[in-house]
Amino acid sequence: MQAQMVWSNYVGSRKTNEVPWREKELVILRVSFLCRSGYEWSHHRRLAVPAGLSEDEILAIKDCNSAHEWSEKDAALMRMCDELVQDHFVTDETWARLGADFNEKQCMDLIYTASHYTMVSMFTNSFGVQPDEGVPVGDELYAL
Repeated sequence: MQAQMVWSNYVGSRKTNEVPWREKELVILRVSFLCRSGYEWSHHRRLAVPAGLSEDEILAIKDCNSAHEWSEKDAALMRMCDELVQDHFVTDETWARLGADFNEKQCMDLIYTASHYTMVSMFTNSFGVQPDEGVPVGDELYAL
């Protein structure tokens, strides 16, 4: 775990990981939801508002078919997460869209962030890590 923590510190840093905090939390929440990680969702749910996500956006992260209208940038971030978790690959179309708003390093950091939190979700789900006491999660976010 010591080696993994070096990587985790890179991904979690607001200095070395150049993805803006709001977008990073959007990615983490979407991946946590797709992986049904109640622990990761509940932990990052508390960081989302200070990072700049609205309550409506946080709820809409769970439902891409909601009435919420995402910006093109945010929609591309959600699509990137969906593609990585479902297909383990980002399509050329999504890469191009991300490249319109993020530089090359930021695009790489986005992939690192989504991939890292997919892995962490696997850890927490498999080890049975529970959300903090008194933190509501929602039944749809517990691993099956």
